[in-house]
Amino acid sequence: MPPEQTCCGALDLHAGRSGRALALARRNLDAFEAVGLGEPGGTHFVASTAAGCGAMLRDLSRHFGDAPGVTAQARRFELRVRDVTELLVARAPRAVPRPLPIVATYHPPCHLHHAQRVTEAPLALLRSIPGLTLVPLPRAELCCGSAGIYNVLRPAMAGRVRDDKLDAIEATGAGWLVTGNPGCHLHLVAGLAERGRTVRVIHPVSLLAIAHGLAPSESTT
Repeated sequence: MPPEQTCCGALDLHAGRSGRALALARRNLDAFEAVGLGEPGGTHFVASTAAGCGAMLRDLSRHFGDAPGVTAQARRFELRVRDVTELLVARAPRAVPRPLPIVATYHPPCHLHHAQRVTEAPLALLRSIPGLTLVPLPRAELCCGSAGIYNVLRPAMAGRVRDDKLDAIEATGAGWLVTGNPGCHLHLVAGLAERGRTVRVIHPVSLLAIAHGLAPSESTT
């Protein structure tokens, strides 16, 4: 993990602070170039565990392509960015997860599903867990209302969008909700709490860690 890396700058860009976002992008480009990203014997990929960050990192040249000295470096970098689920399903696992007898549904973050076009890897990862029953989420491709900082700027509309998503989640009967973006995660946790629901919201890699005995499960019933 390059010690000089920093925030991806997505939230600054959403807020219109493009100058600060560019400064953060430049710092990250230099930090990962310093560890030999894409070079023989260097780092092959940049793994992102947050869909919003991954979308930003995969699109740097579009956002900052006219900034001096950024375009070529950004294009080299963004070709190496992967969502962590893509990397995990690309190779056979070294150990088989233990059975996890839970019922889960998956909310695909817009920044992963629509922006990065990563649709199958998270589902494949969940299907690899023995005992896990994966229930399809109705209208899964629709936004949850978080949308970067939209839930902060337009809370009433974001809340109505979230209500539709929460209705769909409740219709599945699942006790676990899996999603790979912190904005979606926090927005949905807050909505479920307001409704008094006990659905547990978790990142797909955190769920995989539980299945491998690498993280406490608390309750899986």
